Amino acid sequence: MRSPSNFPPPDPGRLVVVSVNYRAADYLIRCLSSLESERELLPGLEVLAVDNASGDGSVEALEAAIVERGWGSWVRVLSSPENGGFAAGNNLALEGLLGEAEPPEWICLLNPDTEIYPGALASLVAFLQSRPRAGFAGPGTEVGRGNLRGSAFRFPGILNSFDEGLHLGPVSRLLSRWKLAPDPRPEPHATDWLSGG
Repeated sequence: MRSPSNFPPPDPGRLVVVSVNYRAADYLIRCLSSLESERELLPGLEVLAVDNASGDGSVEALEAAIVERGWGSWVRVLSSPENGGFAAGNNLALEGLLGEAEPPEWICLLNPDTEIYPGALASLVAFLQSRPRAGFAGPGTEVGRGNLRGSAFRFPGILNSFDEGLHLGPVSRLLSRWKLAPDPRPEPHATDWLSGG
């Protein structure tokens, strides 16, 4: 996850990162390591790792890493009794968080194979604080070093579905305005939906 550097550090508040794990404990432990430095800018940062009934020792590996690395004050593991998929794992976490007496100000859904650049989450929170009417925000993401991938998408429609199916150069150029997955843009902008980070 990339960090836009043009936003000041946010006011401290409670941010809970939810990450759904299914047989990817090694990736999630690396993700947690990358989040550790974010706590300097976001002292209220917590992580709720939902294990989606991995059955491969993921829960034990995560709990051991939490103890070994001293993460117990900000990382916890929630074991799902069944693997209902990515959405069900996130919903399990969100239901609990939003049902708390004092729900977090911010919730970030983060894939377990993500590594965070220093300051990325703080920049995202600062961006949202500067735009109180925004309902959600997504960061720039990289696949491999320096390969920016788009995370903002349009809803499917007749024109972009036609283009996706046909995939013909002249037609694609003609329909680029309605492209389902537009090229990444450096400036903030409205979008229909965001992919997970």
